[in-house]
Amino acid sequence: MVKNMVGVFKDKPLDEFNLADTEGIQNDKLRRGLSIRTAIHFPRVLKTMFRKAADWELVDESVLKKLVKCKNIIGGTSEL
Repeated sequence: MVKNMVGVFKDKPLDEFNLADTEGIQNDKLRRGLSIRTAIHFPRVLKTMFRKAADWELVDESVLKKLVKCKNIIGGTSEL
């Protein structure tokens, strides 16, 4: 999963990441034929990454607040 994320993030600074990026990547995974479970798992991995980055003071807590809710593919919202 992390190896695949490097290609997704490329050179984008973590503090510029936003909700549209998260949802776009999630939708792209579905368009490429990956399972719904894989697409749903993606925000959970991001949550862990960004919380650790905030703990290590690599990003500000405000970045986490921008990514609080990601649309759940099946319906509703998924807390990031």
